[in-house]
This record gives sequence, C-alpha cells and structure tokens, in this order.
Amino acid sequence: MKLYRGLKAGEFEAFTPEVLRSTHKILQSLLEKRAKGDLSLSKDLQKDVSKFLKFQRLMQQSFTDNKAVAQSYAKKEKGTFIEIDVPLREILKYFQLDMPRSAQERKRSVFSYSIQGEVLLRNSKRWRLKVFRLASSKR
Repeated sequence: MKLYRGLKAGEFEAFTPEVLRSTHKILQSLLEKRAKGDLSLSKDLQKDVSKFLKFQRLMQQSFTDNKAVAQSYAKKEKGTFIEIDVPLREILKYFQLDMPRSAQERKRSVFSYSIQGEVLLRNSKRWRLKVFRLASSKR
C-alpha cells in the first residue's frame, strides 16, 4: 500500500542514527540540568530545546494514503513529497492509524498513518522510500 507525506520547504531531514544519538544527548543534558534544580532557560538551553524539538518531529512520522492531499500540500509549500510502499501486514504491525476527525477530513477521506522514525529508517530501503524535492524538481 502506498503512503505519502508532503512537507514544507526546509522541513525534511532524514532520520538517521546520528540524529537519534544527538536527540538522546540533548535530552540527557536537559534532564540532568533540571534534575539538579536548574529550571532556568538560558540562551544555550533554548538553542538545545529548539534543536530537540526539531529532532523530536523526526521521531514520529505521519503519512496519508491520499496522494493528492500530500502532493498538493508539498507543491503549495514548494517543499518535499515523500512516498513509501508498505505491505498491508506491516502497516498493521508498525503504524498507528488515525481516522478523519473534522468534517473536511472526512469529506476528503484523509487518514493518517503514524510511525516511529526509527522503524521508518530501518525499513526505508525495503519500503522503497522516495523523496521528491518539489522546489528544485530533483529527486
């Protein structure tokens, strides 16, 4: 089953083992400071929080089975369009399915399939992950 994701320009960054290590390092540092009673938000700490939030978005990835919706968003944002081809049994195993909530989502039949970044990374080659950068028309 093909799943798709549209992203804003500059929003796409591959979830790599280095990103995972960096995320854990930042989180450990933040938690150690807070455990010692340092609840302040220095400029350095604010930079770490911003970096962590960016990486955190990579830890959970959301896709849809509605190609037109994902492609339209990516085109509008001059961003990135991502496509994967996942066997149905693996969608049931690895993805969390979110049903359409709003009337507009139900009308357009937008389902959301969420997966952990680590699982996507492990399976990206087998699921034939393709990335299309629409702003520059390069793959």
